[in-house]
Amino acid sequence: MRKISLLSALLLFVTITFAQTNFTATYNFAGNETDVVSFAYNGDTYEGITPQPLLKLGVTSTGSTNNFRAKEWPLGATNESDVFTGVIDLEKYIGFSIEPVAGYTFTITSIKFGLGRSATGPRQFEWRGNADGFASALSTYEALNTNLTNVDGVLTCPDANSNWLNNTLTPGAVYQNLSTTAEFRLYAYNSELNGGTAGLQGNLIIEGTFVATGDIGLTISSPANNTTVYENQVEVTFSTANFALGTDGQLEYKLNGGTAAYTTTSPFTITGLSEGENTIVFQLVNMDNTALDPAITETRTINYVDPSAPIGNGLETFDNANLTASYSDGSFIGNHAIQWTYTHSRDEGAYPINGKGLMLRNAQRSSIESQLSGGIASFEVNFRKAFTGANERGLELYINNELKGTSEMIPSLSGENTTIYTFNVEGINIPGDFTMKIKIAGTDTLNRQITIDNISWTSYDGTEPSLTINTPANNAIVNEAQVEVNFTTANFDIGTAGKLEYKLNGGDPVYKTESPFTITNLAEGENTIVFQLVDMDNTALDPAVIVTRTVTY
Repeated sequence: MRKISLLSALLLFVTITFAQTNFTATYNFAGNETDVVSFAYNGDTYEGITPQPLLKLGVTSTGSTNNFRAKEWPLGATNESDVFTGVIDLEKYIGFSIEPVAGYTFTITSIKFGLGRSATGPRQFEWRGNADGFASALSTYEALNTNLTNVDGVLTCPDANSNWLNNTLTPGAVYQNLSTTAEFRLYAYNSELNGGTAGLQGNLIIEGTFVATGDIGLTISSPANNTTVYENQVEVTFSTANFALGTDGQLEYKLNGGTAAYTTTSPFTITGLSEGENTIVFQLVNMDNTALDPAITETRTINYVDPSAPIGNGLETFDNANLTASYSDGSFIGNHAIQWTYTHSRDEGAYPINGKGLMLRNAQRSSIESQLSGGIASFEVNFRKAFTGANERGLELYINNELKGTSEMIPSLSGENTTIYTFNVEGINIPGDFTMKIKIAGTDTLNRQITIDNISWTSYDGTEPSLTINTPANNAIVNEAQVEVNFTTANFDIGTAGKLEYKLNGGDPVYKTESPFTITNLAEGENTIVFQLVDMDNTALDPAVIVTRTVTY
């Protein structure tokens, strides 16, 4: 009996050993463009894991041949000194993640990497992981370059323009047998100058194992949940684990609770979407179309917007936004095929409201705007605090470069604030085409990160006259004693129904029927220009239609 038991144990051991697959996932920088904020994984592919792009977050990407570097790391070091005064900034890091494929678990056994810096770059580095929410440094190293010191996971390098290779981090037991994503971040800090660079020197190599669990799994790779499409169909890409399509069974799907349809092929296209929100329920069934027990299901919500329909009331959900985790300028085509342009903004990161959103950083540089039609009567947006700094923060709404409202301010308290605020402005009542702009309240460069989501507005087609001063913006600064004015009107024909009157600093009225035109003789300092619509007899309309601009010369 003992011999049989030993033999059984040996066979079991061999079975388990062969079920485990080793992997070596390499981000290969050699000969590739690395001056990017997102570097796509380019190593070997494996059936049990999916490595995600390597990212530079909160820092400015720099080029370094065969390396992955950035600048604008936190300051705190001086030349030829080992006294450091800076602290880690959890918003600034280089990071990657690995996801399990459905039906597999995986283990990270080691992270092999090199470090490099310029002469004025960061002096200290540390790896952190998502097992504890990036709260502490990973400190166990199987191998470490002899010129680096490790104190509780904080790696300190010499003050040199150099690199330190052949380091091996062992993350530990908390990164074993994972069925969810593992994420790791390399933080650099105590830089001598903002322009000092640092990062990964040479390839980044992650080693580990994965094991098939034997569980049946279904993965809907696309579309993502809450996707918006602009035609009444959507392409679906899916995969299964431990379930052979066409032999073990099929994929069933139901659109909006309708008749079940079946497929064994990926990708495929679902047609006949209804305008608005659509719900698609997917599940695995056997070859007799009977659901598995337990059921294996996935659900997707798809919003179909007909771009040929009139806009009417508007809603932007950011579902189609292509932002990354680094602050940048750019644009995207959002709901209803509307283009939005953003500056110094990023994705929602760890501070979402309802799925995707946009994070503004500071008052001077960060904004989002769009040229819209159909008029605007009212406005609303959801917002929340992002990151944990103590600076007070709020939002401003500008319509046609004119401030229309300021939100409630999020209090000046350190720590996370999960409250979802609503910024609402009523009575805007501007017909026709208009520009909407949202920004952080104020004018300074302090970090006051805010995530926004669900921008909504109601249309306005009023018949009363309106006046829009397109330029100059309010509080504009000019370098000569004149300013060009560009204006438009709605429900008021210039030259027929009346004129534009303006008064500079309370002076005599001047009348115009053409746009653009130039106002001269600005006084040095602050100038106030009051514009209003008048009839052909130079009599003000009732009610008055007035716009004021302050211009500093």
